[in-house]
Amino acid sequence: QVSKTGASINLTELSTDGNTAVGTLTLSNAPAEIYKSTIAFTQPVTLTNHNKWLSDYSLAETEIVKWKSKDGMEIEGLLTRPAEYTEGSKVPFLLNPHGGPTGASVNSFNGTVQVLAANGFAVLQPNFRGSTGKGLAFSQANKNTWGKGDYEDCMTGVDAMIARGFADPDRLGAFGWSYGGYMTFWIL
Repeated sequence: QVSKTGASINLTELSTDGNTAVGTLTLSNAPAEIYKSTIAFTQPVTLTNHNKWLSDYSLAETEIVKWKSKDGMEIEGLLTRPAEYTEGSKVPFLLNPHGGPTGASVNSFNGTVQVLAANGFAVLQPNFRGSTGKGLAFSQANKNTWGKGDYEDCMTGVDAMIARGFADPDRLGAFGWSYGGYMTFWIL
């Protein structure tokens, strides 16, 4: 792990002396901006503010959540609660499986999720088996078994969010595109 900033950092260039990195940095509640940093990435400095107008809006935070799938495999995903979430309240909940299947949802700005959160929805983006980022075995764990273990990973994620008390079990939905569309169809 290069950085502990909680941001998604893309490295674009290194200075000729190898001491300065430049690229883009995004947070779950802030679109990508250009940054510079030492090669240690201890404190990237944002150089631009292309989306200053967003400071007039309440944007939702996203957190990494984990749960056990039906077979005991640990799964993680990104949970975004409504921007104006009141602790202890139950809210409409949407599952958003990513495309791929060998893809991943990363903790970066997602305009669709922010619009949904602004309108009172919680959104879970599960990184089910078959996702990248957890090694080759995990990314191949749904090979020739689409709609089985990855389906269980998604549904146990929904169950885990209901058990945490904020996802309203009577107001659930799913949406996705590409493989996420396939998974949504499979869930329905």
